[in-house]
Amino acid sequence: MARRLDEQSAAVALHESAAMAPQTSGSVISPNTRRMLEAIEGLPEEEREVFELLRIQGMTCPEAAEVLGVSERTVHRRLNRGLMLLTRS
Repeated sequence: MARRLDEQSAAVALHESAAMAPQTSGSVISPNTRRMLEAIEGLPEEEREVFELLRIQGMTCPEAAEVLGVSERTVHRRLNRGLMLLTRS
């Protein structure tokens, strides 16, 4: 196997002109998405932190509790408070 690897041709350098990236990704944030992101950013720090860990990063309550160094009950309470604040926005 080592001999076969030695016999393979070397990698060729890729010039930037051969693989140009598009100027923009074409993604546009809708007004509703922008409003939701602003509402999440407007949450108090503790509630925003729990919301982001659970709803955005997909952690479980026990994982978030361990990361934050609080009980699972505290995580649930902060999430519920954050969701209540978001529904009022």
